[in-house]
Parts: sequence; structure tokens; C-alpha cells
Amino acid sequence: MNILIIGASGGIGHALALSISERYPEALIHGTYGKHKPHSNTQIHWHALDLMDNQAITQLCQQFTRLDWVIYAAGVLHQERHRPEKSINQFDSEWGMTSLQINSLAPLLVAKHCQSALKQSLNSKFVVLSARVGSIEDNRLGGWYSYRISKAALNMGMKSLSIEWQRMLPNCGVLMLHPGTVDSRLSKPFQQRLPQGQLQQASDCANALIKVIEDTTAETSGQFLDYRGQTIPW
Repeated sequence: MNILIIGASGGIGHALALSISERYPEALIHGTYGKHKPHSNTQIHWHALDLMDNQAITQLCQQFTRLDWVIYAAGVLHQERHRPEKSINQFDSEWGMTSLQINSLAPLLVAKHCQSALKQSLNSKFVVLSARVGSIEDNRLGGWYSYRISKAALNMGMKSLSIEWQRMLPNCGVLMLHPGTVDSRLSKPFQQRLPQGQLQQASDCANALIKVIEDTTAETSGQFLDYRGQTIPW
């Protein structure tokens, strides 16, 4: 198996790489990182990647001749100067565009330039980590404008991709996954408000996600599911 994990240096992405290497010891795993190359005993082939650089994304993806799984596990919710908006008065269009690039547009570019490699596999998967807050129907609290918009846009893009690939890449299943709230750098600022028992360890989340990925086929492509395999409304 040849597997590419975009964002393999993050909490969930790295846990996925570790779990996949244990589950599929023969797998050749390629992982990307942003600024700092992780220290890992796992045999991951690391690639530096700036997700704001479209040319770098293109060059990385075009080097692969065959891929069985592509997992987009990167994402941005907050940075030092930006927190999820509680009010429209806090909305910043520049930060909104950054969120769209990393959470919505970069995954489509990865799909565009990995499709020829995915076509070489008899049962390929293209998986993105989405979020329940990207559900329009499930939005009852408001706020978090940039993150919600970017995840809703991601879901629309992946749904369209799944429809196109039913014709053009019928061997590939496209899947949007909500991982739940995981103990990671992304969730750190919000963990103290969580109900007891809601915070998952990254390793447990990764194992659950892999099970859902394994169950996905081209026939079930285009679904928006949580880590338990349950459907999330659009």
C-alpha cells in the first residue's frame, strides 16, 4: 500500500500514520509537515509542505505514480492572533481566506494532482478530515465564521468530487470524516469547556477513523460521517 497523509505532523495526522503503520506494516507511508519535521520511530517518508503554496502542493502530488489512500488531515482553526469568531464584529477577511485555502482549497488541489496516482489502485480512498461544525443543518450556536465556512465549502467540494469520480475514477471512494474532539494542538484552547468523557485520545480516534475508511467503497463514496461511521446532515 502507498499512502499519503497531508498534515501527518499534527495530532490526528500523526496518530493515523502510527496506527496505519501498525495495521499495515508493509505500507509505504508519506507524510507532510509544516515548519518542524517530527521525531518519529515510524518509517514515515517526510515531506515539507506549505499549504499556502499551491505550486508546492502540485509538485509534491505529481511525484507519486500510485497511491492507495490519500488522507488530508491538515487544518486550521486558530493562530496566535486569530481565535474562532464569537461575533461578526471579529470577522477578518484575510484570516477567512487563509482558512479557506488550508481547509477547503488545498484539499481540492491535492485531489486534482493525485487523481492519476489514485487511478492506479484497484480500491483507492480519498479522505478529508472535515468537522461537524461545517454542517449547515446542525448549526445551532452560530459563531466560528471562518472555520464553519471553510468546512462547509470543503464538504461541497468533496461531494462534487465524489460525483465526478464516479464517472472518471470509479475505483476511488471519497469520504468526509468528523473526528470528534481530540486531544491535539487544535483543540487545546477549548478543552476545559468540554463535558467529561468527550475528549478523545488521538490514538483512539485514529483507530476509529481507519475502521470507517476501510469500510468505504466507491459505491458508498461522497458521505459525510463521524468517527463512528454515523451520517452527519449537510
